[in-house]
Amino acid sequence: MSGDFKPSTRKLIEILGWETEQFKSVEDEKYLIHRIVIDIGNRTYRAVGEERYRNEVWPVDPLLTAALREALQEHSDGYSGEDLAFALMRAGAKDQDVLKRLHPTDGLLYRWIEQGLTASDVAEVFREAGLIKAFAPVDLARIDGWITRPITALNKFDTILHALFDHENRLVQACVRDPGFELHHDELLTQLLASADPCVKIDQVSQSSSPSEKLIDVTELTQLTMQVFDSTRTLRVGDDPQLSQEGVRIYQRDGRAVVRFKYAGKSHGFFVESKGTWMDVPSVLKGVDDFMKDLGRPDRVFQLATMRGDSGEWPLFLVADPARFEPAAGRLALPVSRAN
Repeated sequence: MSGDFKPSTRKLIEILGWETEQFKSVEDEKYLIHRIVIDIGNRTYRAVGEERYRNEVWPVDPLLTAALREALQEHSDGYSGEDLAFALMRAGAKDQDVLKRLHPTDGLLYRWIEQGLTASDVAEVFREAGLIKAFAPVDLARIDGWITRPITALNKFDTILHALFDHENRLVQACVRDPGFELHHDELLTQLLASADPCVKIDQVSQSSSPSEKLIDVTELTQLTMQVFDSTRTLRVGDDPQLSQEGVRIYQRDGRAVVRFKYAGKSHGFFVESKGTWMDVPSVLKGVDDFMKDLGRPDRVFQLATMRGDSGEWPLFLVADPARFEPAAGRLALPVSRAN
């Protein structure tokens, strides 16, 4: 099957000495590239130790670096291209052809460097947007350190965000997946409103679920759909020996839940859809936005991009005035999105 892969992929496989029998179709090629980049990182870690692995340019063999560059041209889109760009940056690349293919969270510091920004400049942008009053000196020093040596900030987007916002409790990080199906949309609502400036305190918050949600048994002919980074894979239960042997039960979605709360003696609420082990985040964000509109406030919820390769189970949110925050986010190349 490796003969069906792109030439650059085959070259990487050959250099690393990999066996590819486990990859059953060309649809696996993007994930194979992801695995290759992880393997390069693991080999580097074993060779140089944790300190150099995290803070220095990786000593990647020139032959392997050249193969990574070839692969980047053939895998320029999606997470495989972002992984390859990351590996090349770690190997010391600095050219625009690689920079422009970095995941937005990996490329953040490089965008600041292109604009000649310092930590004080970043702080001023956020002050003008009403997001912070001041950076702590220790955070200013950390940010300037990342700007001076941006390679140390690769794959540290969450750490950077916490340095930017944590000291004023503006960020909300929440788990939006629970294998036990105990998803508390009401808790996310409460956290988001409490993080606003000024904060909004609500009472009698509750969530009631549909009694028709349940786990059901499936057969070996049942098809399962799995999300793997930015692609979807479909398989039958019987195609996987482990699933066939151990058995599997599927969460049947049926109905929706309602989140209720009170503010200033008035009742409010909104529906959330049943999404199995995942929280219905868009409905919660819309619920917050609609409630803020009812209060006559401009605040809306923004969701920060998840890091490259992240499962998305612990996203970060920020409640802010779009008229002030969106220009700041654009100036600083901060990857964010809104519910509406």
